[in-house]
Amino acid sequence: TKADYIKVLDAIHPIFYNRIVLHQHFSLIKKYPLKGIHIPINYFEGIMGKLRKMFLGNLSKLQITTTVKNLKSLQTIEGEFDGIWLGPLYQKYSEDNIRAKFDSFELKKVLQSCKYQIFGIGGIDMNNRSRLHNLGFAGIVLQSSIWKSDNIINALNAFQMAQYEVSSAKNTAKVVG
Repeated sequence: TKADYIKVLDAIHPIFYNRIVLHQHFSLIKKYPLKGIHIPINYFEGIMGKLRKMFLGNLSKLQITTTVKNLKSLQTIEGEFDGIWLGPLYQKYSEDNIRAKFDSFELKKVLQSCKYQIFGIGGIDMNNRSRLHNLGFAGIVLQSSIWKSDNIINALNAFQMAQYEVSSAKNTAKVVG
């Protein structure tokens, strides 16, 4: 609930607000100087979208991201976004059997021609993270590989160390958690 969000945000030191992106209760950006918002793809479309944008006020200082689930949507997306999350990239059939949902050749071609920074999401683990960087993703969004691990801190540190090695080698990749 909005009240729960306020409790959580009030418990966080304000120095960390510039790292927080809201996925709902966007009006809280007026009270807290947060990094941005992650919106549904059509959130600002139509008359309701225009009203939402007016209600939120000046969004120019906020990072605005959204998620698409397929390459066709990625190729036809319009709007002012700082980044697009594409996924889920992998299908999970069991804990040990993860399969890519996209053709690598087609995916790389689309990523190279897209005007947005594209971040991969869904099914990303230590075994496939470097493959995504090589395909041309701007970064990765981590979910289950962190939150469902036995030790969240160790899992996050492992990804950060692995990503640091990739970043040092190519000076580009980002991890979004």
